[in-house]
Amino acid sequence: MAVRKHKKSYHEIETDEEMEEELGTAAQDPDIYDRLARSIAPEISLLDDEEDENRDSRDDMSKVYSLILDYMQGHRLARLEYIRAEAMVVQKGWKTEQLREMLDFYVEADVFRVSADRTMIELFNTD
Repeated sequence: MAVRKHKKSYHEIETDEEMEEELGTAAQDPDIYDRLARSIAPEISLLDDEEDENRDSRDDMSKVYSLILDYMQGHRLARLEYIRAEAMVVQKGWKTEQLREMLDFYVEADVFRVSADRTMIELFNTD
């Protein structure tokens, strides 16, 4: 299955029988989230594209946290689409599970909020 890119909101996309069948098949693929995240990764402009030789040895959770936080703050975003965050994480070589673990930890710390349907990440306002 090839991922078709649409420059539309989800509610604007019209599906046909063939697409419905492909979606049903894709839903059974255990790697579908990673594949989708990689499919949109080229559209993402990251603040930290180059490796910094002086980077400290933070654990992966801290690195994932910094990637998402820096991106949101650098682009002055209060909210970020979850799938975009997944794509950023996968592009940097981490797994989507590491994003979920980081978010679970930082939601408990009142740094982020995640929508119930896990489509949006919101930076907790500390003002």
